[in-house]
Amino acid sequence: TVSLETGIQNGPLGALIVILVFSGETQQLILIMPVLYSLFIIITSTLATLFYRRLTKKEELARDQAKVEPAKA
Repeated sequence: TVSLETGIQNGPLGALIVILVFSGETQQLILIMPVLYSLFIIITSTLATLFYRRLTKKEELARDQAKVEPAKA
């Protein structure tokens, strides 16, 4: 969670630094990198979150099913 949050915060920080340091056409060209990074980290974070939610849900269902099924004698 901490690594995903840090990654998400780095994109706007990088964009802000580029905006404050560069100007004109140079700024536009360099600004592509933080924007692409932000897009990539959001997609990666979303996929990781969905994967772990699905994994957790399967474990919860397996635990619930084990509690409900009667013991065989």
